[in-house]
Amino acid sequence: MSGRKYSQVELAAQVREALHCRLAAEQALSAAESLAGTLAETARTVAALESSAQSVEQTLGELRGELTALEETFVEANLMRLDPEAVRARRERVDALRHRLDEVARSCREGFGAAGLQVEAARLVEQSARERSTLRPWLGSEYDDFAADAAATLAETDREIQATGAAASAAPRLRALGERFDELVARAARHQEQDAGRRYIAEALRQICKADLGFAARILPQEAPIDDLVIEVDTFAYGRLEFRLLLDGTIHSESELVETSCPVHFGTIEKRLRSLGVLSNFLYEDDERPVVIEQDAKPAPDGARIQEARRA
Repeated sequence: MSGRKYSQVELAAQVREALHCRLAAEQALSAAESLAGTLAETARTVAALESSAQSVEQTLGELRGELTALEETFVEANLMRLDPEAVRARRERVDALRHRLDEVARSCREGFGAAGLQVEAARLVEQSARERSTLRPWLGSEYDDFAADAAATLAETDREIQATGAAASAAPRLRALGERFDELVARAARHQEQDAGRRYIAEALRQICKADLGFAARILPQEAPIDDLVIEVDTFAYGRLEFRLLLDGTIHSESELVETSCPVHFGTIEKRLRSLGVLSNFLYEDDERPVVIEQDAKPAPDGARIQEARRA
């Protein structure tokens, strides 16, 4: 056996930005849909909220348009061909729409008394329920605790409004609950962004093994998204090869390839990954030797080729 190998990987800026932009648009759309639903319901009885409801509906339509455009243009196979300035401009548009949405939510919470607080409580319940499938896998019991607290806070707010016509005591609770939800969403989003990058790299590896090396490769199913992402490769003539992608941007590889064939195969893998915006530098785990040594060049220190590729 040729031993175990590993590499830290880094995505090219435009690939990383494109993946981040699409995820940000999906999150903003979910928030807009939740706020639009709760505002529309309350605006039926509180006329002062009607303009806010219309503003959110407009933002919702624009976000749907942005997400459709992203899905059509930010295709994984073409990310390295995207114009970095165009990616940045689209990201700025998504951020501006999200800021507009957050401002409407803030004005409802702070400027419309009990009705605004009721909208905020209902929004937190609605959005946490809507995003359960994306939040709970990363947050576990923390998500369950928040969802229960949000439902309890909404019920308490409704009771207070019915009893007193106001919701003064609900304001600080809702502010704290909203901040808590934002922190949970941000933490889950960081994991989702890491996972999106990892899946981009996994698909790139799978395609390289099949198209460039003529191997059979498949990505194994996971029990949970936080688990390692594993690519199983059958090289036919050279034995089995496995890539294990961690969430932190590390790839571990174990293979039955004879060591003399590793520089050729991993040289192809590193070169093709670079063309797809993935910078790598595979090393042997036992002695930190580079797997790929450029002809007529001394062995590069850990990470050196990543730095060279980044400058290229």
